[in-house]
Amino acid sequence: MLLVLWKLEVCTTRGCTRTAALLINSISKTTDPCDDFYEHACGRWIREHPIPPDLDHYDRYIELDDALKHQYMTLDVGTMWNNWLHIQEEIQKCFANPTTVTIQAEGLKRWERHFDFAAYFAAIGVQIGPNTTISVAQEAFDKFAQLLDDGAKSEFAGEALVYMIFLENQHGMRRRYVTEDTIRECHQFVTEEAMPLWTVSFYRRHILQNPDFDNEKAIVENMRAAFKETLNEDDWLEPATKEKILSMLEKLDLYLGAFYEAYSEEKLMAHYNKRLPMDATNFFDWKSRFYQDVAGKELLSDSRYKLQLDVDAYSRKLYAWIPLGYLGFHSDDYALEYQYAQLGFTIGHEMTHTFDTNIEWKGNGTVFAGNDRAEFDEKTHCIVEQFKNITHADESGETVTEAGETSIPETMSDNMAVRTSFRAFRKELNRRYGREGDAFRLPGLEQYTTDQLFFLSLANTFCGSYTPAGLAEAAQQIHPPHKSRISTAMKNSAEFANAFKCKKNAPMNPEKKCRVWRYKKH
Repeated sequence: MLLVLWKLEVCTTRGCTRTAALLINSISKTTDPCDDFYEHACGRWIREHPIPPDLDHYDRYIELDDALKHQYMTLDVGTMWNNWLHIQEEIQKCFANPTTVTIQAEGLKRWERHFDFAAYFAAIGVQIGPNTTISVAQEAFDKFAQLLDDGAKSEFAGEALVYMIFLENQHGMRRRYVTEDTIRECHQFVTEEAMPLWTVSFYRRHILQNPDFDNEKAIVENMRAAFKETLNEDDWLEPATKEKILSMLEKLDLYLGAFYEAYSEEKLMAHYNKRLPMDATNFFDWKSRFYQDVAGKELLSDSRYKLQLDVDAYSRKLYAWIPLGYLGFHSDDYALEYQYAQLGFTIGHEMTHTFDTNIEWKGNGTVFAGNDRAEFDEKTHCIVEQFKNITHADESGETVTEAGETSIPETMSDNMAVRTSFRAFRKELNRRYGREGDAFRLPGLEQYTTDQLFFLSLANTFCGSYTPAGLAEAAQQIHPPHKSRISTAMKNSAEFANAFKCKKNAPMNPEKKCRVWRYKKH
């Protein structure tokens, strides 16, 4: 018998080298992926990206969002509209005199005997009630409030308030008091709050490499086909239920990027000439008058465009939307496994939201026939229990249990997205290279198979870490901590266990796996 061996080719295209660099800078090879896959996939990234002192967590989404902001912060307005000088002058005023006041507070009732917030906001034309939520505070606010509650001297309270006001207003002071974030904060307000439509238009026309998203549209259709195949294989659904769900899938619209007409320069100029206070003498005056005009009114007509720069995705009833901000970092200039593990997974996740635990509350009417609803609830409960068995210690050492019931729409969507994106990836691999298995290796990562690179790329999206307080809070939210999401989804994936050849009952390959769709009767 003649045994023929060949060495798989190492892909050295720009997309492959970019993907390899991202993964190499994230992977911790000292950890066995079958013991702790999240640490294996993200350990190095976490160690090299400490949490900033003003945040309770830091992750790849924040990193990408910062990179996106840097892109449009460096836009040269004059290159697009050199005749729009008055707009440019206002932005320059922002740089020259960036005075701003920001108040962050949590639970105003705890503070109202120390500071009259209602009177403060009333003075700038904003009315707040006893149940108005302003924002989420940092740990320092809690400690400061506790000091006041414990009877701290009024001198301390006064000094602390002066110090806080100084920090918030330092941008209007002399250069030696100004931090590196001065221009960033000011420019971010102008581009995101005051002029999001302008920012989105410029970003789409001048930064995106492929504003038509041809490759991304192909991934959408491949994901839809994989989703349909997976649903068709379910043997626990009544025919009437399956027919209803497949009909919903066909009606599901998924939007990529912007969903508005391409506004001309003239139309944009007329729009902002009408709404912005062009006669303001400094940025503080300009910003204050802008907020006074918005206070108490419906959101301005272009406020929705701000979401188009989010590094995130959204779903409602029978549609899902992947904004420009997310698509800008998931182009076809990456290896195939990275494209499907990141964008494909996100598309599959948003698609599954149409069929999550709120399936009959989204205007879809009665979906389940016979005993299907009871079986559906039983299968989702399996995932709920998995997350309820995950605990963390908060900053005081108290045990916090993850809220499995709260997060089930997200966690069941993760489970389905892993399977459908992997399935779509395998089919595209076969279409391009004639086989669904190994097709090539990435430089510096030759020890990993194509399937393994897919799962490493998927986990890379969720690399991040939390402070103890941030972790305890995330455990109670609809989106669980990143490690819980990735680890649990992988534990429920037979495809993952096969890819890494994890032994039965290894930490990442438990015998009991929870699945909702494509789950055989037992």
